[in-house]
Formats: sequence, structure tokens, C-alpha cells
Amino acid sequence: MDEAARLTSRMAVPKKSLGLLELQIQKLMRAWKTIQFDLRPFHFIFAADNGIVEEGVVRQSQDITYLQARNMMLGLSTISCFCQSNNIPWLVVDVGIKREESVGLNRKVRQGTRNFLKEPAMTAEEFQKAYDAGCEQVDEAVRQGHNILSFGEMGIGNTTTSSAVLHALSGISAEFI
Repeated sequence: MDEAARLTSRMAVPKKSLGLLELQIQKLMRAWKTIQFDLRPFHFIFAADNGIVEEGVVRQSQDITYLQARNMMLGLSTISCFCQSNNIPWLVVDVGIKREESVGLNRKVRQGTRNFLKEPAMTAEEFQKAYDAGCEQVDEAVRQGHNILSFGEMGIGNTTTSSAVLHALSGISAEFI
């Protein structure tokens, strides 16, 4: 048994009662080669609208993307309340909300993607700009000393887009997804 497993086995909790959290703690100890580490988390929320909504795949208006991203930025959403209660700084990055004004950090590539049933949702250049915006934020967080990064998203239509990507990558039927 390695030192990480030995340490977690001595915790004053029923054996394996922490489930996956216990395994994740062990992984961190092994990766960082220490049993004493200082977690400095940061959470990102990338927000954008999806052109696929014109197909009627959601009931909500795309205005919800803007409103929810704004609530996240103001600390009024579930994720921002979670971050606040756990002393985790967070940032909303607007990479494509379908509005002139931006919410949070403005890295808007365009106002929403195109409808991927009719044309590519983004050009290669637009994708690269969005990707670079994410990399820029990660680099900045690491420069500031954060060592655990988590990511979320906000965008009406994102579930449909995610399902289409999963189908394209896995071949699993859309009906099953």
C-alpha cells in the first residue's frame, strides 16, 4: 500500500465511505508527490448561445442564457452560491452570448453559433478564437497560483449540441443519448 492509500485509510471515517473522493485525494497525493498540499481552486463558466435552438429543441428563450450568466456573475445562481460557500473564486466568460453587451469577461467570438443542422456552427477561425480564450483564462489562473481548475457552461441549446458531439464521437444513436 502506498503512502497516499495509507493516509486515507487512517482517516476517522468508515472505510471507503468517501467513495470516489477518497480515490481523488489519493490521485492528487500521487500526482503532486506529497501528502500535504494546498488546494487553490478556480471555477470557470463559459457562456454562449447555440444556433440549433432555431430547430425548436428547447422550450426556453435564448434570453435565459444571458439572464443566467448574469446571475452567475452576480453570485445569485446555484454554482456561484456553491463557489461562495466553499471560498472558490469563479469567472463567467462570455464567448458567444447572443447579445450586444457582454456578461462577465468579454471574449465574445460571435453572438451565438450557427445552426449546425444547416451549416458549420463555427468556422475554424472562430473555434480557434474560443479555444484560445479558454487557454488564456487557464494560463492566467495558473499564473495567479490556482492549482485545481473546474469548468462549467451556460447556454440554452448546449445539451443538444453536446448530444450531437457525443453521437459524432461515439456512434451511439441520438435516440439513446
